[in-house]
Amino acid sequence: MASTTGSASGLDLFSLEVFLSVLDLGSVSKAARRHDLSQPSVTARLHRLEAELGVTLLERTPTGSVGTPAGRSLARDARRLLDAADDLREVSRQLRTDAAASIRVGAVDGLAPEPLGRWVNTWDWPRAVTIELERGTTVEIADAVRRGRVDVGFVDGPSEPVGLGSATVATDRIVAVVGPRHRWAGLDRRIDLDDLLAEPLVHTARGTGSHDTVEHVLGDPGGGLDGRVVGSHDEALVAATVGVEVALVPERCRPTTLRPLELAGTPWWQTIRVTWRGRRPERNAARAFVDHLRFGPTELLPHAPIRGREAPTVVRAAESR
Repeated sequence: MASTTGSASGLDLFSLEVFLSVLDLGSVSKAARRHDLSQPSVTARLHRLEAELGVTLLERTPTGSVGTPAGRSLARDARRLLDAADDLREVSRQLRTDAAASIRVGAVDGLAPEPLGRWVNTWDWPRAVTIELERGTTVEIADAVRRGRVDVGFVDGPSEPVGLGSATVATDRIVAVVGPRHRWAGLDRRIDLDDLLAEPLVHTARGTGSHDTVEHVLGDPGGGLDGRVVGSHDEALVAATVGVEVALVPERCRPTTLRPLELAGTPWWQTIRVTWRGRRPERNAARAFVDHLRFGPTELLPHAPIRGREAPTVVRAAESR
């Protein structure tokens, strides 16, 4: 929901939203960062809200802030009130325009035109939909969502973007591929991790899901992955095709002409998430699209079975608020 200073029945809706953020995050300082406020400003808003309601909403503990019994009880009604305010704004907006729905979407490599097109086409929306697409890395797409440049963003990697709502929509694995010039081309045995890391690697930069997933699996997040850094997965694949480097790319980006190496140990799974700003996307079409994805089945990308690997058990992530 877009932050607002409007009120209902004398209540400051934005202060309610800040209060819920403190409950969800367990910290006044984290709530301040989420809403781009100073900590004293958040504290002042909470004090005014408590004065308006006549009850104490929060209490400090050694590990942070938690809701009082009254605060936890009122939080349920606060969420319903904020959702109702969202719906009222959206109905008002729709009454002002009959234009076809438009959703500004940000997406990382390998999700457009598929599976993004399939996700849109299986969505039961009564009007024509226009998708305005922006591409980028996970870091770039998350930033575009935070700034409101896109309504929803599709990102990949080992962790949820900070300060955004998110839900898991698919899983993918990172694969190592070689071209016909490489000495491992046609090799029919599994490669040890140490042997793989000793080869000349080519991969995308930190901030892309594939890079960050590999660093996470190696137990060295942010520690730096050896090899040559290129600007896209396509560049990495071209380098592997015509040379002797090993490309690290998402399985969904791999062309069928390049065979993935069979690696010893646990496959390098990564999560693909849909993300949005605030408690819910502000535009009605974007909100409905996110709900379609959140409550649909989690996909394993690509659709074809992955030889010699079992798909991971995926528990859908709860909505981040």
